[in-house]
Amino acid sequence: MVIPSLIKWIATFLQYRKLKVKVKLEFSDWIVILSRVLQGSVLGPVLFLIFINDLPLWIRHSMMLLFSDHTQVWTKVTDSRDEALLQQDLESLSNWTKHWSLQFNVDKCKSMRIAHEGHWSS
Repeated sequence: MVIPSLIKWIATFLQYRKLKVKVKLEFSDWIVILSRVLQGSVLGPVLFLIFINDLPLWIRHSMMLLFSDHTQVWTKVTDSRDEALLQQDLESLSNWTKHWSLQFNVDKCKSMRIAHEGHWSS
């Protein structure tokens, strides 16, 4: 059967990988990689996309854009209810990261507020 063979092939690709590093003319010892997909592989991005495929299902009130490993969430906020709904979606994103043990890089997270002068109270 094709599916069990494919799953076995992918599991073999992900397990028991070894890595060593070269700096100038020196090599490190081999180490076993217990998790992660090999960077530069063709299969890596495909597996990542499959892994994050359900992320948009966790967002109920806002717009979401996924591109590669970048995620954007936005909505128009005109009152405190809109603000609360956006906060719910952000909390859902946080719950997704806990569910799948895949954290967002907090150092790369940004927020942006676009408003007409006089239309936004701080």
